[in-house]
Amino acid sequence: MWSISVKENKCSHPTLKPVNLMAYLCRLITPLNGIVLDPFMGSGSTGIAARLEGFRFLGMEMDEDYLKIAEARINDFESYREFIK
Repeated sequence: MWSISVKENKCSHPTLKPVNLMAYLCRLITPLNGIVLDPFMGSGSTGIAARLEGFRFLGMEMDEDYLKIAEARINDFESYREFIK
């Protein structure tokens, strides 16, 4: 379920990264059938990128509010496919 801030295409995380940049970096360093590890998941941009590129993803986040945002964004990663191209 999306939070209000994410649903309106606004994210309250202070260091939101572009999904297309993170997708490029995932492709650059992750081996075929690899797992992308993000120990500081934040808003989930790396998780979205990893899923879009077909990689498995493992993310961790200490802040419960950011975790909820990341979880909602990653679970709906397919909606980002049109923006990555």
